[in-house]
Amino acid sequence: GKGWTRADGWLDAGTEYCDWWGVSCYYGRTQVWKVDLQKNNIKGTLVPEVFLIPRLNTIGMWTNGLTGTLPASIGLATDLEILDLEFNKIAGTIPKELYGLRALKKLRLGANALSGTVSAAVSQLQLLTHFHVYANRLTGTLPPSLFDIPYLQDLDILRNDLDGTFPEALYHVPSLKYVGISHNRFQGSVPETIGNLVLLNYFDISSNAFHGSLPDALGHLSLIELRLSDNNLTGSLPASIYGMTSLRHLELAGNSFNRTLSPAVGDLVSMEVWWGQRNNFTGHLPPELGRLTALREFNMHANRLVGIPPAEWGSAAALETLLLGDNDLSGTVPADLCEVPMTSFVMDCGEGEAVECACCTGCCAGGVCTEVSTAG
Repeated sequence: GKGWTRADGWLDAGTEYCDWWGVSCYYGRTQVWKVDLQKNNIKGTLVPEVFLIPRLNTIGMWTNGLTGTLPASIGLATDLEILDLEFNKIAGTIPKELYGLRALKKLRLGANALSGTVSAAVSQLQLLTHFHVYANRLTGTLPPSLFDIPYLQDLDILRNDLDGTFPEALYHVPSLKYVGISHNRFQGSVPETIGNLVLLNYFDISSNAFHGSLPDALGHLSLIELRLSDNNLTGSLPASIYGMTSLRHLELAGNSFNRTLSPAVGDLVSMEVWWGQRNNFTGHLPPELGRLTALREFNMHANRLVGIPPAEWGSAAALETLLLGDNDLSGTVPADLCEVPMTSFVMDCGEGEAVECACCTGCCAGGVCTEVSTAG
C-alpha cells in the first residue's frame, strides 16, 4: 500500500481485511467479493496471490501504473466475473490460463502493452459480454471462434496490429451492441448479413483495408455512430442510410464514395457530425440539409461538388464547422448561411477561385487553405 492514493487499513495490522480500502466482502464477512483499486497510483507487478482469493468475483485495477505480465495464477480465480486492468503498462501475452475462467463476463485489458495473438481458446469464455483489448500490440488474425460466444455485446479491439480477412462470423452474433475494430489491418467487405445485428448501435471499422460497396441492410440498423473512414470503400451510399433517424455520427472520409447526396439527407434528424471529406461525391448540395437542427459539423472537403450551399442551410442553427474547400463550387455564399455563427467555415474563396464568401473563416485556392484575417 505504500505510495497509494488511498491505503486505509492495508498497512494497519489491526484492521480486518473487509474494512480495507477498495475491498468488499460477501455478507457474513468471511470472504472477499471484490478488490476495487482503480486510479490508486499502484505501481509494480500484479501480485499473483490476488488470484488465489476464494470466490473472488471482481478485480478492478484500471488506471494505475501496473507493469510486468499477467501471471499464470490468473487461471485459479475460477469465480471471477469481472477483470478490469485497463490503462496500465502490462506487457507480455494473454496467458492461456485466462481462457479457462468460465465465469468471466467482462474482460477489460485495453490500453496496455500486450503482444501476441488472441487464441482460439477465447471461445471457452461462453458467458463473456465484454471483450476489450483495444490499444495494445496484438498481432495475427482474429479467431472466428471468438464469435461462438453467444452473449457478446461489446467488442473493442481497435488500435492493434491485427490483420487478415475479418471473420464473417461476427455478423451472426445478434447480441452485439458495440463493434470497434478501427486502426488495424483487416480486409474484407461489409456483408448484407450485418442486418442480423439488430441491437447494434456503434460500428467502427475505420482505418483498415475494407473494400466494396455498403450493403442496403446497414441502413436498417438503429445505429447511433457509424465510422467507416480511411478504407477502400466504393459506390454510392445506399438509400437506406438516409432513413437512419437515430444516427448522430457518420464518418465516411478517405474512401471512394461517389454520386450526389440525396435530398433525403434531410431525414437524418439526429445527425450531429458528418465527415464525407476526401471522396468522389459529385453534384449540388441538397437544401434539405438545412432541416438538420442538431448538425454541428459538416465536412465535405476535397470532393467534386458543384454549385453553392443553399440559403436553406441557414436554418441549421447548431452548425459550428462547415468545411467545403477543394471542390468545384462557385457563386456567392447566401447571407442566410452567413447568419450562422460558425467557428470554422472554409470554402474555395481564395485567389482565382469561383466562390465569393463574406463570412468564411478560411479560404482555399488550388487545394491550399489559409485562414482569413478578420482584423479590421
